[in-house]
Amino acid sequence: MSAIAEWFTLDLPLPPSVNRFMRRLGNKSPVVKAWVGEADACLMQRKPYPRLRTPYELEVQFAEVEFGRFDADNRIKPLSDWMQRVELIENDNLARRITIEWSPEVAEGCRVRLRPLVNKS
Repeated sequence: MSAIAEWFTLDLPLPPSVNRFMRRLGNKSPVVKAWVGEADACLMQRKPYPRLRTPYELEVQFAEVEFGRFDADNRIKPLSDWMQRVELIENDNLARRITIEWSPEVAEGCRVRLRPLVNKS
């Protein structure tokens, strides 16, 4: 029987879409840099936070009122890159499960829930 890992939950502003990246600047585009600063501030209010070095699962909830206004998958890459930059995760290639949903519990932006991968054996 395996232990159930606790979820780390963080509310963040809405990540930028990869469509907003400037071709040559990529994740150094002004819109991305502005979001990174806001996300960093949100994380600093939640210290201590985990630093996962193992496969992990990620749940991302967007505000239900935003449903249909953007492609959710375009916002996952900037979010994953940011989580790696602030060392919430070691590398985004360790994601084993990512769930995206629209939730009435999220007023704006997004809610991120992160934990080590739970062994279901």
